[in-house]
Amino acid sequence: MTEVLVQPDGSPSPAGERPEHGVEEPEGKRPPNTGARLWGRVRSKLLRQKHIAREEHIPCSALWVGDFRGCWAGVAVGLAWGFVPAELMHHLSPQLDPQAVQTKNWHMDVIEMNGIKVEFSMKFTSRDMSLKRTPSKKQTGVFGVKISVVTKRERSKVPYIVRQCIEEVEKRGIEEVGIYRISGVATDIQALKAVFDANNKDILVMLSDMDINAIAGTLKLYFRELPEPLLTDRLYPAFMEGIALSDPAAKENCMMHLLRSLPDPNLITFLFLLEHLKRVAEKEPINKMSLHNLATVFGPTLLRPSEGESKAHLTLASDIWSHDVMAQVQVLLYYLQHPPISFTELKRNTLYFSTDV
Repeated sequence: MTEVLVQPDGSPSPAGERPEHGVEEPEGKRPPNTGARLWGRVRSKLLRQKHIAREEHIPCSALWVGDFRGCWAGVAVGLAWGFVPAELMHHLSPQLDPQAVQTKNWHMDVIEMNGIKVEFSMKFTSRDMSLKRTPSKKQTGVFGVKISVVTKRERSKVPYIVRQCIEEVEKRGIEEVGIYRISGVATDIQALKAVFDANNKDILVMLSDMDINAIAGTLKLYFRELPEPLLTDRLYPAFMEGIALSDPAAKENCMMHLLRSLPDPNLITFLFLLEHLKRVAEKEPINKMSLHNLATVFGPTLLRPSEGESKAHLTLASDIWSHDVMAQVQVLLYYLQHPPISFTELKRNTLYFSTDV
C-alpha cells in the first residue's frame, strides 16, 4: 500500500499531511502552500460530475483511501484530469522499490502523460499498523474509549458522535455519490475528532460547515478506533461460525441470539446504525451505495477483532484479508438484508428463552 501526496507545482506534500478542502484562490500563480486547497476543490467538483460514465471512474477499491490507504496516486492524478479512463489506469500503479518498504523513507516518482507531469512521493505503510485498534490512554474523550463508558457519561443510549454524524449525513449527504465509500480529507476528519473529544460547544456549527465525506469518515473512524469492535471480541468467533451455517432457520436463530447477547449500548448503537445504512441504501440509484457496498465498508470496521483477540484467533495476515474479511462483510450484510430488528422484541425473546429453561 502507498500513501501519495501531490502538490500542483509538482512537489510532494510533507509526510503525514493530507490536503484540505475547497478554498477558492484567485486566478494566476498559486502560492506553494495551496496544493491542499486545489486538491479539495477539484475533488469536490469531480464527485459531482454525474454525467461521466461509471466505467470511466476509479474503481471502488481505489477510493477507499481513508480505510485502506491505497491508490492515493491514482486518485490524485485522476482528479487533476477530471476522470480516469480505463486505458490510463495501468499508468497509475507505481511500484515501491523492495528496499523502500523496509524503511520509513519517502520514495520519489513521476507520472507523465499528455503533457502533464506529476511528481509525487510515497511510502509503504504496514496494513497491520493502519488497521490496528488504538485504545485511548485518556478516558475523557470519545475516540478509543469503550462505548459503555461514553454512553454512561453522556447518559444516552447511543453516543452523541454517532447520532450527530448520522443526522448530518441524512440531512445533506444521503444522496452523495459514494457516501461512506469515498474518503474525506484526513485533516478535516482529525479536526472533527479533536472537537468531539473535547466536547467543544461549536460542534454543531463545525458539522454544518464540514464536507459531508469528512463527517462520514469521522463516523467510520470512531467505530474503527473503539478499543474492541462494536460487535465485541467475545462474540467474534460465534459470528464467524453463525454466518457460515447453511440451514436458514439455524442461521436465523444463531444470528438473532448473538445480537441478544450484545451489551445494551452496543446493541442499541448497532441497530441505530443499521437502520441508517438501510436508509442510505434506499438511495442507491442516486448515491450508488448498495447494501453490499455498505457492508463492505462497515463490516470489517464493526467486527475486526482488537489486536489481542486477532492474534488469538488468526495466525496469518492473509487470513484476515481473505476468509475473515469476507465473513465480516457477510455478517453485516445479513443484518442489513434482514427485516427491521426491534431492540424491545429482541429483549422480549431473551426473557422467553430465560424463563423457558
